[in-house]
Amino acid sequence: MKKFHFPLARVEHYRILQLELAEERLQELLHEAAQTRDRIDRIEAGAGRALAELRERAARTAVAGTELEALDSYLAYSRRQKEWLEQELFRLGERIQQQRLNVMAAERNVEMLKQMRQRNLGRWTRSLEKEVETMAAENFLARWNRPAAGRALRLPPAGGD
Repeated sequence: MKKFHFPLARVEHYRILQLELAEERLQELLHEAAQTRDRIDRIEAGAGRALAELRERAARTAVAGTELEALDSYLAYSRRQKEWLEQELFRLGERIQQQRLNVMAAERNVEMLKQMRQRNLGRWTRSLEKEVETMAAENFLARWNRPAAGRALRLPPAGGD
């Protein structure tokens, strides 16, 4: 009886590696997007704190024009940084979407090969069962047809005496 061998095992292994790499790359992109969102949040929080501090100080004392100008410059810089990061986040979103499509394609390839493996294994199993059944039948027939070596065939006595 021959051991099961899937002829596309190397291809299947390669496709599984491709899937793992695609999933890993997707995770990297998702992590990068999360970091970018965190940076946007920190910029917004920093601008909000700076504005709140200046308002608080303005409520207590007079604020110099240079401080207002510095705050305005900082807020403008923060807006530009936030806009740039939001554009980067948009580009990352597109790359993430493309990578998700790559992962789905890799999953389909792996699934297709797994189904092929299962079909081949099913055929091999049926063939093996048929071979075992044939061998059992041949063994039975060989035993049945074998002459009774050393055993006398006993017939019942005739006539009842």
